This record gives sequence, C-alpha cells and structure tokens, in this order.
Amino acid sequence: MKQILFLFLLLYVGKMMGQDTLLQAELTPLKVLVYAEGDTSIIPFEIYNFLQADPSIDPDISYESSAFNSLEKLQTYDAILMATKGSLSWAFNQRLHLQSFVENGGGLVGIARAAEAFDDSFYKKLIGARITALADSFSILDLEKEGYHLITEAFPSPWKTGEHIPSYEIISPDIQPLLSIQNKPIAWYQDHAYANDSSRSFYLAIGEDPLSYSN
Repeated sequence: MKQILFLFLLLYVGKMMGQDTLLQAELTPLKVLVYAEGDTSIIPFEIYNFLQADPSIDPDISYESSAFNSLEKLQTYDAILMATKGSLSWAFNQRLHLQSFVENGGGLVGIARAAEAFDDSFYKKLIGARITALADSFSILDLEKEGYHLITEAFPSPWKTGEHIPSYEIISPDIQPLLSIQNKPIAWYQDHAYANDSSRSFYLAIGEDPLSYSN
C-alpha cells in the first residue's frame, strides 16, 4: 500500500511530472504535507515515517486545520496527502487556500475516508467519489491492475490484500483507473486543467487497516 502512495507522489503528483521527474527528485526532494485531522490511529505516522525514510521526499505532518491558514506557506509544498477521517469543519479561507493550492499546480492524494472531508463540488470532483457507507467488516481482496502504468507495474495482478472497503459512488467522469476489484475502480488519478496551471489528484478507496502499510 505505502509503495503505491510513494510511487504516485514521486512520479505523478504536483509540479514534478515528465521524463526528468526522478532526476529532479534526487536534486530537490518532493515536499509533502501529510494531513490527518480526525485520524487517531497509527496510520498517519506509518505514512509519514515511510516517506521520511526516503531522501527523495521531505514530509511534514499536521492534524490541525491551521496548516491551511496561510496560502503562502501551503505553496511551499508540492503535494498534500489527505489521510483524514470524517467531515471537516474548516473556515472559508482555509477551504479557499486548499482550492487555490490545487488550481496553482499543487497535487492532492486522498486515501480511504478522505473522501468524507468536504461536500462541496470542487473537492468531490478532486477526489472523484463519495462514500455512501463505511466498511463493517474486514475483507480479503484481489486487486486487479487496470492496463499498464508505472505506478502498478511492479505489482502482481491479481494482488491479494486484506482491507476494510467502504461503499462508494464514483462521481467524476474523468478518473483514470489504476486498480480495480471485480471491475470496479478502487484507485485512480485525474488530471485537472485550471486557468493558472494544471495539477493531478490521486485517490485510493482503501487504506484504513494499519497492516496495509506493511506491504
């Protein structure tokens, strides 16, 4: 699981896209904000520690919405990784700063219940789905790769893993599937074009089990 997040951050999110991505990452680490409001589990620290161990990524972690008070500070990051749980109550300017960050080329990664964070049309389109019901049991899943992609190239297909999988509805027509379960996409990315810049978002519908981050 964490290898997928790492590869997506390194190769496809934010300002570091193109053939020179890996060389650029060696020279300038990718700055990532791991944002984990509402999640009191060990998962955010597992993600943070994994990213911190790699010299090509320079992560920070925050549980407080004050991390979004300053757009200038937010724009020092290349990507934001949303590892949140539940609906978030942010001030208007904080929501606006997140939107401005993305519209000016910043990347966004959402995992599992990050889809619950906000109900506005901009964020829902950015994630690409909305959760309709939380998982009530642990399931053994066979993940299938969707076509060829550098993110999933090294993984077997099917890829067996155990997870809690919520019920969700895909609401964006622009998703590019990476992994699926029984022909339903479970991980995807989207490219977004705005007036000032373009950006990329990634969503992984699973990721609530701490053991997932050991593989």
